[in-house]
Amino acid sequence: MLPALLVLGLCCWQALLAGWASICAEHAARAAAHARLSGAQPAVAARAVLPGAMRDGMRVEEAGGKLRVRLTVPAVIPGFHLDVSADAEAVRQ
Repeated sequence: MLPALLVLGLCCWQALLAGWASICAEHAARAAAHARLSGAQPAVAARAVLPGAMRDGMRVEEAGGKLRVRLTVPAVIPGFHLDVSADAEAVRQ
């Protein structure tokens, strides 16, 4: 019973990390779009708002006025690999 609870706990923790990474990707995408509009470097702004554990796997892609931030979810389970992404548009009003 204890091994099953341990595995279940690790899976729940990994799911929480994936959700946290998704929220962090949204914040980083918004920061990158804001930086692009103000003339700063989007990748630097996105990296600045991320926690240290997520900075290594971050990538910023630009296409037109849309910026996409991709993050690698920190792994608790060995062999687990997941990327999450978020988009934000840099639009002047």
